[in-house]
Amino acid sequence: MKKIVSSLDFPFCFIIDPIGLAGAITVMWKFENSVVIDRIPEWYMEATITDEVDLKWRHFFVYVSCEDAKRRAQFAQLQSMVVSVSSGSVIMGDFNDILKAEEKTGGLLGIEDGEGHWREGEEQVETEVLRYFGDIFGANEECILEKATDTVDNRVTKDMNRHLTRVVTSEDVKRAVFEMPVDKSPGPDGMTVLFFQSFWHIVSNDIVSAVDTFFFSSRLLTSINHMRVCLILKKTLPMSMSDFRPISLCNIIAKIIGRIMTNQLSSVLISIISKNQSAFLPGRVISNNIVIAHEVLHYMNCRPRNTSPSMAIKLDMSKAYDRIE
Repeated sequence: MKKIVSSLDFPFCFIIDPIGLAGAITVMWKFENSVVIDRIPEWYMEATITDEVDLKWRHFFVYVSCEDAKRRAQFAQLQSMVVSVSSGSVIMGDFNDILKAEEKTGGLLGIEDGEGHWREGEEQVETEVLRYFGDIFGANEECILEKATDTVDNRVTKDMNRHLTRVVTSEDVKRAVFEMPVDKSPGPDGMTVLFFQSFWHIVSNDIVSAVDTFFFSSRLLTSINHMRVCLILKKTLPMSMSDFRPISLCNIIAKIIGRIMTNQLSSVLISIISKNQSAFLPGRVISNNIVIAHEVLHYMNCRPRNTSPSMAIKLDMSKAYDRIE
């Protein structure tokens, strides 16, 4: 911490070391006599600060507990101290305005499984997480894809196929690397796109060789294909795994390969994907589906009585979009 303070050009500082999960309190200043440290209890620092016009302010630098009972007591203590100060006062720091202590340590206390039973403890929660994502992303042995694909007409022409299967060049790899955003979270390799862009003149040959090996052999090292799945809350208080949105943090090599495939597919997607798919393609907006659904239901409600009956079917969007098969 002192090295950080020095690099920020603050000649004076005072640091209270962290206790357990509590963060450290650090006060930095530039003029020697402008700050006087008065009291240093366990969870806050009290100081007198003199401003540019010689006005004195009482400052309370705090790190409030994440436990509700302690936090309430500390707030009450702060209130009484501020009331007793005759001059101006300022309170700043980390007030830990969170729901409960478990949010500080992370993790799930419990989760509802697929059959509606409540599971608690790290081992049971881990089992349910693996089961849930195994069902979504795992292959279904009973699924016969040919029954679905045989009913779909071929849309990829020979020219399209030649474009999609052409040899990937070093320029394709470089384009993929420099098109990717640099501020995304890293995968298991711990590397960011910014590193590869900054040192492309050093690592380019190795990256191009790795990508070429994949496209010629159709094989990818297991270590490269590893990824971290992070869960983003859909609700404030999640009860089941469906209340989380998973995102995958991939290794950079896997991202580059995926970007190259995306670039090759982008020029033919408009031609091979039905017009009924109104999202995720340039020039198409998902809100069009809402308008179409509204018009169809309006027609069904207003149709003459002597016409043929009609029926609307609501699909399970989770099964349609959250699963591989």
